[in-house]
Amino acid sequence: MCCAGRPGGYRRGTAKRAGGRTSVRRGNVPGPGPAGAPIAIGRAMNLDFGGYQILKKIGVGGMATVYTALQKSLGRTVVLKTMHEHLREDPTFVARFEREARAAAAMSHENIVKIIDYGIVDETWYIAMEFVDGWDLKKWIELHGSPPVEIGTLILCDVCAGLGHAHAHHIIHRDIKPANVMLAPTGVPKIADFGLAKQTQESTVLTVHDTMIGTVPYMSPEHATGQHVDERSDIFSLGVVAYELFGGRRPFPGSSSASVINAIVTLEPPPLTNLNPLVTEDLHRVVSRMLHKDPAKRYQSADAVRKDLEAVIDQWGVRRAAAMIAEYLAEPERVSASLQERRFKEHLNRALQFKSMGLGKIDDAILEFERAHYLAPENADVARNLDQLRAKKPCGSGAEAGKSGSRPSGGARLPRGKTRLAALAAAGTLAAFAAGWAILGGGEGAPGSAASGPETAANEGRRAAPAVHVAAPTPIPAPPAREERTLDPGPRGETAPSRDEATAPKEAPRPSAAREAPAAPAVETGESRSALAGGSLEITAKPSATFVVDGRVIAEDVGAASLLFPPGSYEVRLENPYYGTKTWSAVQIVSNETKTLAHDFTKEAKGSFLTVVTNRIPAMIWIDGAPTDKWTPQRGLALAPGLHRITVKKDGFVAEEGVVEAAVRDGATVDLSFTLQEITGP
Repeated sequence: MCCAGRPGGYRRGTAKRAGGRTSVRRGNVPGPGPAGAPIAIGRAMNLDFGGYQILKKIGVGGMATVYTALQKSLGRTVVLKTMHEHLREDPTFVARFEREARAAAAMSHENIVKIIDYGIVDETWYIAMEFVDGWDLKKWIELHGSPPVEIGTLILCDVCAGLGHAHAHHIIHRDIKPANVMLAPTGVPKIADFGLAKQTQESTVLTVHDTMIGTVPYMSPEHATGQHVDERSDIFSLGVVAYELFGGRRPFPGSSSASVINAIVTLEPPPLTNLNPLVTEDLHRVVSRMLHKDPAKRYQSADAVRKDLEAVIDQWGVRRAAAMIAEYLAEPERVSASLQERRFKEHLNRALQFKSMGLGKIDDAILEFERAHYLAPENADVARNLDQLRAKKPCGSGAEAGKSGSRPSGGARLPRGKTRLAALAAAGTLAAFAAGWAILGGGEGAPGSAASGPETAANEGRRAAPAVHVAAPTPIPAPPAREERTLDPGPRGETAPSRDEATAPKEAPRPSAAREAPAAPAVETGESRSALAGGSLEITAKPSATFVVDGRVIAEDVGAASLLFPPGSYEVRLENPYYGTKTWSAVQIVSNETKTLAHDFTKEAKGSFLTVVTNRIPAMIWIDGAPTDKWTPQRGLALAPGLHRITVKKDGFVAEEGVVEAAVRDGATVDLSFTLQEITGP
């Protein structure tokens, strides 16, 4: 868990609320407790530990405590993992720890966080690892949203390269997840936490107190059920990461570990093309094969996955270089907007081409206009062409979407503060309501079944689930490849799903934040609209918020949505953790009419402020990874509400607290105090 879940390898600061102000406590960081505190480390920081000086505790896991430390001999920062005391008493575990650490240390690859050293000090086993001064993928997504599809695919290619090297050394990671993918500012993704991986020669699964090692939502079926795992288990886990990157949600959701494992073993996730129309059919096939439940039908090597992902990237005409990722990490908003604009022009040009070919290509033309509309819904020409083509299309044949589409780029949140090409999120956001309204309406029928009419629902003592308009997106025709290159079709006898199978709306697509629902609501058709005789409700929130209707959470982190439901009066509430709440107490829904609700939290914002001081040593203040022109001490620094990464930097010094995440609420002032310590070498 090297740097896992913490930007730049630092832990999250602890905050204590005091009225309208927030203050951050400083002092020694408590140890993990009696069962997990390693000997010779204790609660105090800045202690000598063999050839290292402990600087800061950054995490505690089931097997080890993680620190940042200074390697005295070279004067460089490293990440130090020390085994918990109770585990060192198990000679079998210690022997395996040493054997696997030695094997992992033998690996040398630019896409793997390097193990520098391992050994024992004062009867405490440790592993010293490379310190990556960047972000882990999980934290990056939380701060900026999922990267564009093109950038996400480039990242996956590099992770495959690192995995391929590890597998060639007979090392299985067993815990591939976003928190273990580090993003260095140089644009080189690195796989972290190989220190306690498993060698393929081992026949059993290493456990701690009878608990499987790994993170349940990312486990392969064989891992989750305690069977033998090999390299193909890592490929499945990376497939889960890919699905989450591109679809905005995990493929196997659940409210408990048991329900997630059940989903991993028994359920097939919705096609990625249903969740994100920017995912091409080729990319969908790659991810689907990575997620095959039968290891024999999965990709057999990480190198084979990388080869097919590179073929997809070549079809897009995107540079396969670390500089592309580095450029995105430095300026995520600009690069994302540039890629979106490029995709918009490509889809618009194809749409106009297909339109000129007449009715024989009307489905393809509608498809491309829908993609363009998805990226730029405010474009009047695209909307007009789409309406004209739909009017010409014979009834009952093909797509009639257009009111929908999903979230841009990766299917998750766009970067904060981004100027969107898309003014409103569409199908992905609607899908959040599809999942949530099953809760509101009870939704006991099978997924995809017709929604109950108002009278039936009333007889059952509950509202009928609304019919949500969700399109079934079909794949974007890929432009001509720059070279003759085809994807590996998979093991002999394995047939790729047909276009109809891949795009059939078996269940309404849902973003990652949507709550689990007992059943999906009915997809809107002419019959269901007539049966419900309901009205439409269109809601937008800026910035995104949690949507609550009649006291029930429908979806979290949603920017816009549109849905149908029976006539009546509803309480609608938007909740933003940083700006507060907006409530409409009696929203009247009338049959065959549209009700529009919109709220911009920023217009009523009171403003938030930041105070940063150091121990009498002036230092530059950095906010969200970028330097400001402000030096400490600084009081009353204006800051937008939200989650921010704050640190201070001065040549020759290190901040004891490292990077602190501050949750800044509207109208509040956050007080931060950093202790700077001079870096001393040998």
